[in-house]
Amino acid sequence: MKKSLQKWITQNKKLLVIFGITSLITLVITGIEVNLILSSGNDLQEYAKTGVISKELKTVGFLGLFNCAIIAFWVITFSIIFLKMIFPNRKAVKNAFFFDELSFLKDMPNQLKKGLDRK
Repeated sequence: MKKSLQKWITQNKKLLVIFGITSLITLVITGIEVNLILSSGNDLQEYAKTGVISKELKTVGFLGLFNCAIIAFWVITFSIIFLKMIFPNRKAVKNAFFFDELSFLKDMPNQLKKGLDRK
């Protein structure tokens, strides 16, 4: 078991490094975003009253959108890692989703047509 885990980690090293770097970047940018939101309370209150967006709020908004994009990339990377853990190879995917049986069903109309044409 231990050797198979080590083998899986070495096979997916790049993906795990990308996931780690993305996690770190997300954590840092989220911290900066929270700090900016907390420090611009007066601007938020002014926006709530008048609807005027200050320069600082635009910065907070753009950083928030950038953070959302990074979090989306993080979720996609996490999903890929999770799927690679569940399905370590193509054979596992084929067995789990019965692709061999699906190819039989795909060929069934042609087989039935050949059988009906013989009569």
